Amino acid sequence: MNKKGVSTVIATVLLLLLTIASIAILIAFVIPFVKDNLAESGNCSDVFGGLEVVDNGEGSCYDPDEVFTKVRVRRGNIDIDGVYLVFENAGSESFEISEDGNPNPDITITTSPYGGAYIPKKGGGEIEYTLGDGVNYYREVLVGAIVNGKRCGNPVHETLKLCIN
Repeated sequence: MNKKGVSTVIATVLLLLLTIASIAILIAFVIPFVKDNLAESGNCSDVFGGLEVVDNGEGSCYDPDEVFTKVRVRRGNIDIDGVYLVFENAGSESFEISEDGNPNPDITITTSPYGGAYIPKKGGGEIEYTLGDGVNYYREVLVGAIVNGKRCGNPVHETLKLCIN
């Protein structure tokens, strides 16, 4: 009879140690991981709806004859580091543009009236981006924000119209 009591006590102690070890693993790894991801997603949720594609007849469109796609982007009252543009068609093109500049020569940026700005000014600024590589035109575009060096996963999707000449 003494042997059964000892094995029950040992089993109970082992279960307690297993529970304590599980809690320690949660505290050490899972909680910081979740906290970091929530902080990053919080930054992106702050910019949700802050960018829009302007489609006012002359704004955003594509031209298969001249082989270009133009997108006019308006920025609301949001803090961002840059914008990313994904032109979609059979072969998609993706570009990131920061406040510091645009490294890709295929994108032309109409900066007036903002001087040397590469992204729209906060509070209603607009900038037109034209992709004219002479080979492809694109009928759809995604426009999203870059915050803290990372692309936010909530881009604006717009189906573009044919440019009116």
